[in-house]
Order: sequence, then C-alpha cells, then structure tokens
Amino acid sequence: MLKDLVLFLKKKLARFILAPIYWSTATRPRRETIKNIIFPFRMSRFIWPNKRIEWQQSRIWMNPNQKKQLYWWFPFIVKKSYTVSLTNTILSEGMPAGNSSPNGNIDHAAILIHVYYIDILEYLLETIYTDPTWIIPLYVTTRHEIEEDVTNLLRTKNIQSVKVVCIENKGRDIGAFLAVLPQLHHDGIRYILKLHTKKSLHLKIKKTDWLQNIINKLILQNGINSNFQILHENTEIGLIAPAGHILPMAFYYGLNTKKVLNLTSSFAISEQLFNNAVFIAGSMCYIKLDAIRQLVNNSNNPIQFENEEGQTDGTTAHAIERIICLLCQQNGYGVVDTNYSVSKKAYTVFTDYIHAR
Repeated sequence: MLKDLVLFLKKKLARFILAPIYWSTATRPRRETIKNIIFPFRMSRFIWPNKRIEWQQSRIWMNPNQKKQLYWWFPFIVKKSYTVSLTNTILSEGMPAGNSSPNGNIDHAAILIHVYYIDILEYLLETIYTDPTWIIPLYVTTRHEIEEDVTNLLRTKNIQSVKVVCIENKGRDIGAFLAVLPQLHHDGIRYILKLHTKKSLHLKIKKTDWLQNIINKLILQNGINSNFQILHENTEIGLIAPAGHILPMAFYYGLNTKKVLNLTSSFAISEQLFNNAVFIAGSMCYIKLDAIRQLVNNSNNPIQFENEEGQTDGTTAHAIERIICLLCQQNGYGVVDTNYSVSKKAYTVFTDYIHAR
C-alpha cells in the first residue's frame, strides 16, 4: 500500500510539476537541467512514453571527470552566449594541417548548393549572382524528380560555370555533400561555400526566417569573396560559420548522441575536443576541404544514410552535421564566424538558440 502511494506521488511529481516546468521553460540550458534532475532519480518512466525515449537519448554527454562535478546546476546560471578564441579551438596535439595556402588564388573556390525546394534555389541564385560578370564555379546537387526544373532554372540565370549532380534522396544536404566531395577534390576545389534550400517545416517559426538570417550572415554581411579570402590567407582557419548559429553540442545533441559518438570513434576524434564541442545549426558555412579530409577521402567506406521518412532528428545526417567542427579542430584548423576580424579572431556560441525553441 505504501509502495503504491510512493509510486503515485512520484508519477504526479514528474507529470504535473517537473514536466510542465520543462515545457514552460524558455531556455534550452534550463530544459537540459531538468532532464538531468529527472533521470538520476529514475523518474523518467512517469513522463509521457514518447518523450521518455527522446529524453533518454538526448541527455548531456559527459566524460567521467565532468560527471564528478555538480554539473546539473550550471545551466541555470549559464550565459546566453560566450566567445571562444581561435587559438582555443585547435587541437594542439592533432594532425598537422595540410597545404591550406596552395599556389594560386581564390579560383580554387566554389559554391555548393543542395536543392530540395526549387523556389528557394531561385532566391539563393538571385542573392549570389548579383553581378553577371562574376565567375565562380557552382555545383548543384538535387534529386532526380526535380532535375529538369533545376536545370531549366539554371539556364535562365546564364551562370558561366555550373555542374548539376543528381543523387539519391538520402541524407538530405549532408548526404549530397559527401557524395560530391570526391568530384570537388578532383576538380581542384579547396574552398567551398556550402548552402542548401532549407525550410525546416517542423519548427515553430516563420519558415524562411532561419534561412534568410543564415544567408544574410554568409553572403550579404561581408561578401563571398571576402570570406573566401579569409580562408585563403589564414592557414589556421578551416571553417567560417554564420554568426549567431554556432551552438554548444552539450545542449543540442537531440537524438544523436550514440551516432555522434560512433562517428567520432571511427574518425579517431580526440575526446578532449568534447569539452568545448560546437556545431553549426543548419550546416551552411565556408570550409576548407583539407579541414574535413576524412570525409573527402572516405569514398572506399561510404557512410550509409537512412531512407527519408520525414525525420526531424536522430539521423546519420544530423550526427555528421555535429562532427564537422570537431573534424576541423582534430586536423589542426580553427573555427571562426562571419564577425571575424584581425582584432577578433574568435566565434560566439549561443546556448539558447532562438531558432530551435
């Protein structure tokens, strides 16, 4: 009788007190804190079943040393953003960086766009190719169903150098990215601007706001040539992310924890990089191919992606998105954002991401 009463009270506490606090809490750090309070006390079984599995798989990853600390209270006082210096993002004992300043100039750069939504492609092209005399190679990946529409649209834009690559509709923009990497490498491309026609229909925001904000930061803020110039002239920089879209991995694992750890193990990524691990929300950025050389040279052991079933998290593509910055750092390169300057060689991390609420 007493045991039944205790179970009843625990159930009410979890469902009607902690769970409502979780859903009414605005910030991601505090939500992660509640997860870490609930699970150690074995109260997860009283949460709604569909959320129990999700929460179990998305708990903050901690190494043994972190587990010894009173980690759970930190998110309550954590800042909404913090800045990380470029010198602190590179693994000092990592592999030496490759030849990041090749003989030549920014002709070694290209733009890569993965197209799922044809209307967004038109918006991207109008934003990028404002000068008809501007020449930069464009690679477009897309699914077979809209290949003809994509090709026809590209013809109307009179782009001087464009290649269309049709790929199987698996892995979304990340699957397409990995599929075309060997061709980019073969064509002598060393720097790319990676874009895709993002809509994120599952988010509770205006569907184009996220994309427009990222494009404004990557293209309109400094200009494409200026960002490519930064990659070309700075041997220590491997990736330029859109300012405001770099997130701490600890609060945004989602359902990807196991897949992320499996990938980091297969690519021999140092565990010490997890102490300040970050990733780029939306996976759009400027990047040196040498900074992710493991992905470029992985054609003999291609990564397998799940069939598309409308997943919003927990796929191999989501996991790869989360290790790109780690690969850069493992290979001796640093990460900066589009607010980079000679006096500010750093990036800002946002713990409470407005586009993911």
